[in-house]
Formats: sequence, structure tokens, C-alpha cells
Amino acid sequence: MPSLVQTALVLLLALAAVPSVRASACRGSEVAYILTMTDTYGDGWNGAVYTFDPSGGATETGTLSNGASDTDTLCLAAADDGECHPFEVSAGSYPTEVGWSIASEGGPEVASGGAPTTASVCFQPPPSPAPSVSPQPSVSVAPSVSPPCDVGLGGPNDGYHTNLLGNYAFEGYDASGAPYYKSEDAGYYLYLYSGDWNVNRKMGQYGYWLGANPASNNPLDVVTWEVYTDGSWIAQPGVAAICATPAPSPGPTTTPAPTETFEPTDPRTFVETAVGLRLAVESATNDANIVLTEDVALTATLVFPSGRTGLALRGGGPENRTTIAGDGTFMLIEVWSTELALEDLVLTGGYTETEFEAGAVGAWYGTVLRARRCTFSHNRGATMGGAVLIGISTAFIEDSLFESNEAIEGSGGAMYVYWNARATILRTTFTNNKAGTSGGGVAFSVNEPSKVDPSIVEDCLFNRNNASTFGGGIDVNMQFTTVHVSATEFHHNHAGQGGGAVSGVNDAIITVTDSAMANNAAGDAGGSAYAAATSLAFDNVSVTDSVAGRAGGGVAIAGDTSSGMFKSTNFGRCNATAVGGAISASSDVAELTIEGGAFGRCTVTEQGGALHVDGTGVLRVAGTSFEDCVVEYSTEPVCLTLTMMQTAGNGWQGAELFVFRKEGYKHPLARYNCPETCEYYSDADYSCDTIDYDKGTNPSTCDVNGASLTTTYGCDCSGCVCSGYEPPSHTYLHRFDLADGYSTTEQVCFERGHGQGEYVILVVDDEYFE
Repeated sequence: MPSLVQTALVLLLALAAVPSVRASACRGSEVAYILTMTDTYGDGWNGAVYTFDPSGGATETGTLSNGASDTDTLCLAAADDGECHPFEVSAGSYPTEVGWSIASEGGPEVASGGAPTTASVCFQPPPSPAPSVSPQPSVSVAPSVSPPCDVGLGGPNDGYHTNLLGNYAFEGYDASGAPYYKSEDAGYYLYLYSGDWNVNRKMGQYGYWLGANPASNNPLDVVTWEVYTDGSWIAQPGVAAICATPAPSPGPTTTPAPTETFEPTDPRTFVETAVGLRLAVESATNDANIVLTEDVALTATLVFPSGRTGLALRGGGPENRTTIAGDGTFMLIEVWSTELALEDLVLTGGYTETEFEAGAVGAWYGTVLRARRCTFSHNRGATMGGAVLIGISTAFIEDSLFESNEAIEGSGGAMYVYWNARATILRTTFTNNKAGTSGGGVAFSVNEPSKVDPSIVEDCLFNRNNASTFGGGIDVNMQFTTVHVSATEFHHNHAGQGGGAVSGVNDAIITVTDSAMANNAAGDAGGSAYAAATSLAFDNVSVTDSVAGRAGGGVAIAGDTSSGMFKSTNFGRCNATAVGGAISASSDVAELTIEGGAFGRCTVTEQGGALHVDGTGVLRVAGTSFEDCVVEYSTEPVCLTLTMMQTAGNGWQGAELFVFRKEGYKHPLARYNCPETCEYYSDADYSCDTIDYDKGTNPSTCDVNGASLTTTYGCDCSGCVCSGYEPPSHTYLHRFDLADGYSTTEQVCFERGHGQGEYVILVVDDEYFE
């Protein structure tokens, strides 16, 4: 029988495998798409269910009943292929573990996400295999070059997906030994797949450009390149791959001047009316440069042609921005798979009720959107992105202003960066924007680092933005979406629940450096910042005059997958109603590090004037000062939850837990002096009771096999009360035991009093029986 109480619990559960619910096989001319369901914990979706509602077929539902992954088949009528259809995933019990993606058979991925999800998924027909092209008999295959030269892909073409053309630098070799290349600025890859050369954002699937190359693993040997559009492959005989020649270096005595505008393109088209603007936009070819000279009022959305490169729409200049206004009933600009620069414009009065659209600009599927010196004002989106939404695209925003925009029922009051999209936002102001859920200024969501680089927010101002739930200024959400914030100020932002300035949830990664947060507030936790299942790092940040309704006047961190790093960060005059005037860490935060900072004049009413940590985890504090942080007096009792455990599942077998006031434990009969220990033969030290119980013949005399423990083994048994410890009842406050089973919990409350209260929690040794 063990002599000490075991305090750890290991519980192994074996779960029987249950097959997942599978959709029926597709019939006749129906088109099949593969739904891949994943669960990071490996125990299925735990109640989460997907619902797919194609317009031309029956509603399909299913789930991942068990395991880490499985697939279902989604069926579309041929007439519905290429259209958008509703797809939902409910939350279930553990939504952060749920993941899904949809891809055509042998084609590219068309959608992915987590739970809960309510989305309109736009399906793309699978690319047809390119027609085989026989190599020209008079052309010998060139010997391979080691290492391969960089590749330039370009030439006369029909204008489809030209943003994928350009220079590709050699990156390495894939698992089959074939070389692959990466574009210099757009994040696309040139790679060998199924015997053909492809260009796409992700390797291992068919791309939007394809070169049949059965003769070698060199893209320079491709005879004919083809582009995929509108469900078919179109030959582009003018396009070729050549060895790219490095651009000449600038002269050593010349410093390039800073760029004041986007590089001008010719010819320029000057327009001054809404009708002229629409004609110019709809007929725009590659490198079209449209200059709007007068303010215009639109009557419908401007839709730019897809697959164009180098398009620009400019206003009257930095001192005379030109206005494009809507009447509050439609989105202003729509862009798909096109490079578009907006400059010196005011975009106002846009509105949309359509999901996955924004009030002013909606950019999707490979769009590169650049906005410089633009104002986005009084635009509204019903669900997401009050002014701008980018999806599976890239945006560069510079020297611009977002003011009084609103996402009425969703995220991203000014801007929504969604679904493997990336934004670089420089020297831009976000003020008085509002979100119905999260991200009053900007919301970043489902941007996986394996597919897209982190977003950047630098030298910006977030002022008086508001979110109903999380992230008054910025919200970062899901699948390790990563945002780096630097040299940015957050003032007077508010969140209804958490993170007045910044919030991160569901595996987000946020870094904030060289920035200031002042006068921000949250209704519940994290007056300036909130992190749940998130990695949050501050370096050289000032957090002042920040308020939370419950916890973490400055910052609140929660959850065992969260971590916080605060270097050279100062907290001043932060306040929370309950706990953690400056920082609150709750629910077993994995790691919290505070180095080289200062906490001053922070206040709470209950616990932790500067810092409150609840649960297990690693806490490191070094080189940090704490001054004038206060816990205001409260008459409410302080309560603790005690959990008692036994790994064998048969209770404590006589061991007990006592709670004493420190002064009560000083009573002579309350002192617990056992177990006395001694070495029995060559064994390790054991308590006298253990030896006497296991080996003795008369427990009352402290002997063993007839030999006195006291004289022979040096055990002093006098006063040994390991068995039958019974302090006077008036000396202790609480007395508990675990009579049977693996664990039990008890709540212990202490009445508050002026001054300092000290208590002793004592767990006594097992009681022994003959």
C-alpha cells in the first residue's frame, strides 16, 4: 500500500470507430467535388454538421463522425457547375478543431474554412487535360542546365490570367527531382504536375497556365502554352518560356527617388462622366490608365474585366481627389483576377446586402489591389467588409483614410482580409468605423501561413472604431492567420466583449512593436488587447488609460493554447472591475513572459492590481517594476476550487485534507509531525508507519520482526500520528477526503477582512489498517 497521496490523474479512453455520414455517389451528368473534413484533435467533429444546398439538386448533409480526416462527395447538376452555392458548417462542441476544404476532382481547391461557417462557395469546373502536343521532330531536346536558370514566362496573349506571367526564380527540386520556380512578387509557382508544367498559387494541382512537356523536365522545352478560362483551355502560341536575364543594377552614384505615384501607363484615357467611366472600365485592356477628372455619381457597380494586368484608375491628384459616389444601393467596384491600382480617389456611398461583398470594393481570386491616397467614406456592407473586402487576393493600401464605414452584421467595419488573402497597410488612418461582430477597423480571417505571407500594418492610426464583439481596431481569427503591427497608434477604440484595440481568437498570431494604445475599452476583458487560443507578442508598446469591464484592464489572455510575450512594455493607469488591472491570464495560459517593462497606477476591485494569473502554465517576470498598483477593498468572499485526485481510482484510503487559519495551525494538537522516516535495510527512506505496517508484528510498539525500530534503525516513533490524526475541530476551517473514485472537487471560501489573511492547506498521510 502506498504511503503518500498520489496527485496526478491519467485517464485513457478507447473510442470505437464510427463511420462518417457519407453523401451519395453522383449520378448521370452530375459533377463531383470532393469535400475533405479534418479535425485537429482526431476525434471527429463532435456534433458539427455540414449542409450543402445546390440550387439544382437535393440538400446534402454530413459530418466527420470520428478520426482526424475523411472525405465526402458533393454533387452538382451540370448546369450549376461554375456557379456559387450555399455551404454551412455548424459549430459543434469544439469548433476550433474543425476544418474543411472543397476541390474538384483533379482540379484546384475552390474553398476552405473552419466552424462555424456560413458561406457561398463558388465552384470552378475541373480543368480539362491539355491536348497532347507532339514535340517538333526537327527540335532536339536541350540538355538540362544545372542549376536551372531563372525562367521568364510571357509573350503576346489573349489577356487571360496575365498576372501569372512574369519572371520565376529557381527555388529547388520537388520530390520527383523536377525543378520548380517561384514568381518574384506575386507568390505564384511554376512546377511540373502530371507530366505538364503548371502555374498556380499552390503546387501539386492543375494551374491556370499549362505547358504540355512530355519530352523533358525543363519548362524551356514547352512547345505551346495554354491558359484556362471559362471552362476550357485556350492555346497561346505567342507565349514562351525563356531564361530570364537579370535586370541591370542602378549606377553606383544614383539613388532612386521615392515613388510619388504608381508607375504611369499609356495610353491614358481621360473621362469626366459616369457613362464615360463605365465604358472605359468595361473595355479596359492590359495597362489601361483611366483618369477621372470630375466627380461622378454611379447608378450601378463598375465591373473590371478579369485577367487583366497593369490597370489603373486615378483621380485628379493628391490635392484634388476625385469622388466616385453611389446612392447606397450597390457596391461601387468589383474586381476578379486582375491587377488594379486606385489613386487619389474618394469612394463613398457604396452598399451591398450580398455575402462576401463589401460596400466600396470587392476583390477576389488572384486580384492584386493597390490603393494610394484614397478615401473610403460612409460605405456599408450587410455582412462583412464595410468598405473593402479581399478574398484569395493581395492588397497594398498606402496613405489612405477609412472613415465612417460599417459592416452591419459581420466583421471588418472598414476592411475584411479573408481566405488566404494578404494585406500590407501603410500610413493609413481608420476612424469611426463599426463592425456588427468583430474587427471595427480591419478583420483578418482564415489566412493560412502555409498559403500566404503574414499581413502587415505599419505606421497607421486606429481611432474611435467600434466592434460589437472583439477587436475594436483589429481582429485576427482562425487557422494561424498572422498579422504584424508596428509603429501604430490605437486611441479610443471599443469592443463589446474583448480587445478594445486588438483581438485574436482561434489560433491567431499577432505581434505588436513600437506602438501605443491609449484610452481603449472592452465590455468584458482586455481593454486594449484580448487573446484566446492565440499567440500575442508586444515589444516596446505603451498601454495607458485602458479599461475592461471584468478582467485585464490592459490585456486579457485566455486558454491553454495561448501565450503572451511582453518585452519593454509599459502599462499605466489601466483598470478592470474584477481581476488583473494591467494583465489577466486565465484558463491555464501555456506561457506568459514579462521582461523589462513597468506597471504603474493600475487598479482592480478584487485581485491582481497589476497582474492576475489563474491556472497552470509557465510565468516568467524579469527586470520589471510595479508601482502604486491597487486592489480596492471588497466585502465579497474569496473562493477557491480544490480538486482531489487518485490515479488508481480507489480514493485516498484514509488520507485527508485540512484547511487551517495560520494562527489555528499553531495549536499544539494541530501540528502534523509525520511521517517520521528512516532507512530500512538498503531500501529508500520510508515512514515509520509504513515499515511498521508492512514488516512489524506489533504496530503499537514500533517494531519490525521483533527488532525495535527506534534502536535498530534509528526511527523515532514518539508522537507519530500518521494513523488517526485528529486535531481539535475548532482549529481548522474545512476537512475533506476522497472516499472513493478518481477525483472530486470542493469549494473553499474565505471571508474578507482588513489586513492580510494567511492559511495552511494540509494533506495528511494515508491511514493504515491491519
